[in-house]
Amino acid sequence: EGEIAPLYVSLSRSAPLPSEDYVRVVALSGAGDVSSDAPCVQKNARTDGNWKNGSCIQNLTELEGNEPVRHDFALHLRGARNCRLLDTILDAYDLHMGAIDRDAVDGIAENKADRTGKDAVGHLPPVVLPQATYKGCKALFLYLELITTRVPTTISKPLRAPIEELLQPWEMNFLLKDCMDDTTSRAISQQMNDGKEGKTKGRKSVGDARTAYYSAIVNNAPDSLNLITELAMLSDFLIVEPLRQLTCAFLASLALGASSETELLRLCGLSRP
Repeated sequence: EGEIAPLYVSLSRSAPLPSEDYVRVVALSGAGDVSSDAPCVQKNARTDGNWKNGSCIQNLTELEGNEPVRHDFALHLRGARNCRLLDTILDAYDLHMGAIDRDAVDGIAENKADRTGKDAVGHLPPVVLPQATYKGCKALFLYLELITTRVPTTISKPLRAPIEELLQPWEMNFLLKDCMDDTTSRAISQQMNDGKEGKTKGRKSVGDARTAYYSAIVNNAPDSLNLITELAMLSDFLIVEPLRQLTCAFLASLALGASSETELLRLCGLSRP
């Protein structure tokens, strides 16, 4: 009692929502997306799997073609309300429910024991995110959690200073730790630690910090930018304006910081013809 409900919960496909304070979010991505930290992966599988104790036991049957990988989440309203698209859907749903006769609502409430196919009173349809991975959704939900207690930076265009001078420490930490693949994140941490150890006296300059993460990102590009690019697209789709500004500004700063055409092409995953 008194505990704050988690912002999101991973669900099986058939599991109901934890409460009516949640909306169902379904992430669909290509068949090649298999996240090692995902609780269950539904890949090339029929939908008649068995679910026990929150784990997934699927009868994996290879199918012709590429079946999408599906992950279901329950997203709490306090996070959903920070997505303008979901906020609009929830407002419309509230208006719809308010127009229903109270007797009808009471009748639905009495039959809540049989919740097959119902996530909440009146059954709010799930929100489907095409081309969204498990890791991408986790990073998105983390950002939604962060901005419930923090005020995001408003980033103007064009960038008038190095990105490190414009952002707050928690925003840079989010970008460099939570928006990178494991290999790049470890490389950034190692280079920053090496920079601290090599520093004797005086303040660490912004240029030093930029060099520490920029080289790691370029060396692992374009894979190092997959997650942050996905977040930019998710935030645009869901209309999470602060996250869209943050990710796009960071990507722009990387492009502006390229010292050569070769570096820029590598960041973009391209090669000179």
